[in-house]
Amino acid sequence: MKIQHTVFLKLPEVDDAGEEGMAAVVRKFRGMTGLECGFDRFFTVYGGYSHCLLVVAESAEALRNYLHSDFHLKDWMAAVKPYLRGILVFDSEMKEDLGPVVSISLLAVDPSETRPPQGALPHLGSVFLKEVKWPDKTNGFTHCLNVSFQDRRDLLSYLISDDRSEIVDPVAHHPEGTCLVTCNTDFGQLFKA
Repeated sequence: MKIQHTVFLKLPEVDDAGEEGMAAVVRKFRGMTGLECGFDRFFTVYGGYSHCLLVVAESAEALRNYLHSDFHLKDWMAAVKPYLRGILVFDSEMKEDLGPVVSISLLAVDPSETRPPQGALPHLGSVFLKEVKWPDKTNGFTHCLNVSFQDRRDLLSYLISDDRSEIVDPVAHHPEGTCLVTCNTDFGQLFKA
């Protein structure tokens, strides 16, 4: 099972040198077995989250190896920590490849009130987190919805469309008041070495 490990970061004061330091560590991640990954700033910002680290792992073992590697625990943390003001991490099964441009929405779905939108995938849960030996950093989000596009123009049209509102608004209930976090970035660029 492929795993999408989505990390939203609040890095409001990061400068170009800080971003380049983080990108250098991501290049190290790419050399790890069973991983694809990328890092970029959003071109639209929601909930104060400004950047996304996206890791696609071929297996739980590959994700666990990444999470507990020196590249992650030492190099990545040293590069991010001076700028980090908040983090949200969400692990879901990856059912299909992402397109050149993607919107990743994290939703808080209350199953007693509504069903998740079609295509939204649930968090892998506490059993999975135990397996990879990592804490829960979902902040109450329960589902991930990826919507891929061929270019940014199509993405921007979607973001302001009734289609998006009809899909997301009925399930956008987060305990902290943040309805959803959407990462809109060019993953075609993000995954280039």
